[in-house]
Order: sequence, then C-alpha cells, then structure tokens
Amino acid sequence: MIATRIAAALVFFLAALPVAVRAGDFGPRHDVAHIRSDARRLLAQRVRATGVDPKDISISDVVVVKDQALLSWDSGKQHAIMGLVRYLDRWWDALDASRGQGNAPCWRVSTVFPLDAKDRINLPLFKMLSEAGMAAALQEAAKYNADIANPLATQPPRGVCDTWGGAIYDSPGIGTRLDPPSSSTAGYKLDVVLSQNDASKNTKFTRIYGRAPTQAEMLPNPAPARGWGGPTDVFYFDLAISGNKPVTFQPGTKLDIWFPFVLDDTLSYRVSWVMDGQFSKSIHGTVFDNVLHFELPAFSIAPPNELQAEVEGFW
Repeated sequence: MIATRIAAALVFFLAALPVAVRAGDFGPRHDVAHIRSDARRLLAQRVRATGVDPKDISISDVVVVKDQALLSWDSGKQHAIMGLVRYLDRWWDALDASRGQGNAPCWRVSTVFPLDAKDRINLPLFKMLSEAGMAAALQEAAKYNADIANPLATQPPRGVCDTWGGAIYDSPGIGTRLDPPSSSTAGYKLDVVLSQNDASKNTKFTRIYGRAPTQAEMLPNPAPARGWGGPTDVFYFDLAISGNKPVTFQPGTKLDIWFPFVLDDTLSYRVSWVMDGQFSKSIHGTVFDNVLHFELPAFSIAPPNELQAEVEGFW
C-alpha cells in the first residue's frame, strides 16, 4: 500500500515538471497535452474555412509557464503563433501572431481579452510578446519555440512592415452581415446574418459589443452536476441602432458565435435577451467547430435602448 502511494505521488510529481513532452515542447505534461487538444478545437473553424481538415493542423513547440502558453501552428499555407491565457479554469485564445506576405521577417501580433486588445507591428517578436503582457518567465521559456528563437524574429528593416494594411471595421447597415472585430467582443467572434427587416435606408448599428462573464457569472468548468443551480452564463452581447423608431426583423436571422475557449459540447446552449424591459424566449443552439449557431425568431430593436443578450450553458 505504501509503495503504491509513493508511486502515485511520483507520477503526479513528474507530470507537473516543466519538461519537453515532444521535441520543442516545454511545460507541465498535463498542461501541454491540454493545450494541444484545445488549440486544435479553437483553430477548427478557421482552417476548415480554407478547405483544410482540422485533423491536419500541425501544432508544434508548445510552451507553458504557469497560466500562459505559446505554440506554433501550420495549416496549408498558414503559419502562425497562438498565445493562450488560463482564466476562469479555461485556456483562452488571447494572442495571434502571423507573418506578413513574402520573406520579410515581419510579424503582426493581435491581442484580445484577457489581455489588452491591441495590434502590434514592426517590432522584434519577443518585444511584441512583452508589450502584449506575456509573462517574463514565458518569454524566457519561449526559446523552446523555434519561431521566437529564430533570428528572423528580430527587428525587420525599417519600412518593411509600415504599409501592411489591415481591415477597417465600420458598423454596417442593417440587412447585411455583421462581423465586428473580436477586440470589441472580448475575443469572441460574433457573426450575424440579418433577416428581412423594416429599417430605413440610413439606419446603422451604433453599438455591437460583447463581454465575457465575470467569475460570479461564469458557468464553472468542468460543469457541475445537473441541478446544481449556480451561474450558467458563457457570453453577453449588446446591439443598438440609430434612429428614433423600432426596427423589426423577420424570423430567420442567423447568429454564430465562435468562443475563444473550448465549449463543453456535452452541454446544451441557449440565447435570450431583454429589449426595452421585455424578455425574449430562450432559443436553443447547436455546436460545431466550437461555434454556437442559432436561428432567431422575429425580434425588434427600439432605439435608444439596447438589445442585451446572454448565452447560457445547461444540462
């Protein structure tokens, strides 16, 4: 019995050691394995949209220190770095570093919640990681990541990256597809295809906003037993429009939400909202590639009030 306990304790101790799990990996074994699994789920939608099966994603050089992690990934012609932050018992996809076109050693680093939302460009990669809020210990361990250790991850010649343009996001008119930047939705990706509606020609969305639940609001992970009765929320978002008259949308608006952490797909999910003091019914959704999909019934937005929605997970 004593020998069994000692062996079990030794296994636990070794699992927590920061060792290379595969060539290039560094960190506690269980965290590295978790990160590899989560990263594939988090990248699935992105790579499937390019015609690549998510099982063909190549993940390399996983580095984990405490509550932060970095890894490199390849899919088809895409090559990038992902940075994750452990928050509320989940690993959140909070940093994306991608190379520019051609052979210039030019990286763009974009960060979202739980890090500060910002784009960084035309700096050495390790400096951009530091500015992004990645811990000093992680930066030191990142020498195990070939992209960061590579000499090409140094300062590029001045002017090489200065003209690298990015997408410009304006609030689009009603009757189109709403695809706000993830910096305004706390790293979640909100994709709304609006149904037929009675908006006037000049009506615009004045607010498309999303946030993560606080610790007191967030569905625990792992989910507690059925009937536990604690918090159930996983996302909040608000919509507001210009004008002074309500706009009614016919049934059929499609709502897709990509989550920056891995959804528990053993649960069910629903969205509901309050508008001008009136509460909607709950609409149940489906999960695929870590995206929640909903098809909405008729609804209205009445300015100057906001439609305030919540997404919940439940048994």
